[in-house]
Amino acid sequence: MADSDGIRSAVVMLGAAALLLGASDASLASEAPHQHPALNMVVGSLADNDAFWPNVLRYISFFFSVLLGTAYVAIQPIIKLLKKPSTAVFTVAALAFALFLLKGTVSAMLGVGTAQDLPPL
Repeated sequence: MADSDGIRSAVVMLGAAALLLGASDASLASEAPHQHPALNMVVGSLADNDAFWPNVLRYISFFFSVLLGTAYVAIQPIIKLLKKPSTAVFTVAALAFALFLLKGTVSAMLGVGTAQDLPPL
């Protein structure tokens, strides 16, 4: 019973997201001029299938599992390096330098800190 409540809440959240993104009426998606009517029937029958939404939720769960697993695998060597004092200093310095480069790159991409000619108010 708790699993179906989770699925219902996830479906409600997906519906709310679709509503916020502008797809307030399900018929709008099926009336798209660039889609073939047979495709609309297939997609509609998939969405009506009872196994469709749990399957979509499993893919979302899989995505976050892969994301967290990748972060865990990336952080483990850094944690090992931080355990020794001799390598901890170098590791902290390398991480600080990497963050400095990342900040500089993003600032340059966004144009933060550059002089702009703005018209007077």
